[in-house]
Amino acid sequence: MIDLTTTADSLRPAKVRAGSVFGWISRGWAQFRAQPLIWVLFGLVTVILPLLLSVVPILGRIGQMFLHLGFVAGFALCARRACRGEAIEIADLFGAIRQNWRPLAVLTLVQIVFLIAVAVVIVGIALGIGFGFAGAKTMMTAMMDMDPSRFASLGQGGSAMLIILLALVFAAFSLLIESAFLFAPILVTMQGLLPLEALMVSFRAVLTNWAAFLVMGVVFIVLIFLGVLPMLLGLLIVCPLYYLALYAAWQDVFPE
Repeated sequence: MIDLTTTADSLRPAKVRAGSVFGWISRGWAQFRAQPLIWVLFGLVTVILPLLLSVVPILGRIGQMFLHLGFVAGFALCARRACRGEAIEIADLFGAIRQNWRPLAVLTLVQIVFLIAVAVVIVGIALGIGFGFAGAKTMMTAMMDMDPSRFASLGQGGSAMLIILLALVFAAFSLLIESAFLFAPILVTMQGLLPLEALMVSFRAVLTNWAAFLVMGVVFIVLIFLGVLPMLLGLLIVCPLYYLALYAAWQDVFPE
């Protein structure tokens, strides 16, 4: 149930320990084990749909961003229902998109604006340090695709130190953007915040608990790498586990 009386000022993120991450993952795993089939089906949807959208230039990337935000909130709604003993089905994964597509669309547009602004900065840096327009284009693509591996292609056109510097700038901007959007879909869907309020509250929550979310990021990078190895099949577990752990994190950071 959405609490429409919640305001950004009334939401004070709780301080949690860095080790809380393992509790979030444990609680997410417990939920997964309770109904593995439905969560694996959810995982299949979260893997297949973005892959299908990836073949569509520009609009496909926008669709992926919108879907991810919808999945964050959709998994949270489903996890809450599962905790209450209610039945969940595939259609419920899109519940947040059906109920709150407007604020989720606003969040998507804001994310696009952020990425364009950062891309302009990255292009300026590329031109300023002599990588030329080809290097600038590569960095823009890396930023829009959130893919730092593309910086490796700059190795022939610049020194190793400059490439490391650019990768660090990219990582810093990526972390800032991700921090603002981490909890925003849940906050607009389950606590009734306006999109810009949700972004500010989410950013404040991650900043307050930066150590915990740094550990969470590292852990899931490893899990995603392991999940990719068995022909991507591991992602059918890792993807829902991430969303369920994020729901558990929201419960602790924003206790009701």
